[in-house]
Amino acid sequence: MTTRTLRFYALVGFLVFLDQVTKYLAHAYLARDFIVIPNLFRLTLAKNSGAAFSFGTGFSWLFFLLGIIALIFIGWFLPRTTGSIVFLALLQGGIAGNVFDRLFKPPYFGNGEVVDFLNTPLFSGVVFNIADLFILAGVFGTFLFLKGSK
Repeated sequence: MTTRTLRFYALVGFLVFLDQVTKYLAHAYLARDFIVIPNLFRLTLAKNSGAAFSFGTGFSWLFFLLGIIALIFIGWFLPRTTGSIVFLALLQGGIAGNVFDRLFKPPYFGNGEVVDFLNTPLFSGVVFNIADLFILAGVFGTFLFLKGSK
């Protein structure tokens, strides 16, 4: 395993750890909404069986399967890319954090609910988590990096 690959998986591991710690803290301490910035940002505990930003609610098993496929693809793609590993690590870490929830949170084994807790009225009715932000940053960063390399 190359140093680059080790750095990649160390970053992914750190991102998954960070995601799981924030979800644990949200689940343990958010009994009700906590307003951080009035009319802009609050913490709201929610359980989501859909995808990022509550899209596709009720299809947890499908997003679990797609997440596993994405993790395998990124792992396959990593040694074939010469670019920065940061955006791929963000993508891999975010996907892995949510796949972990679907696997190990009730009702378990691919049907688990993802813990969401970040809420802003800018996106009405959408509650999300750190892993969703990692995925979003990873997708946009990878897209911009690939577009800029052409």
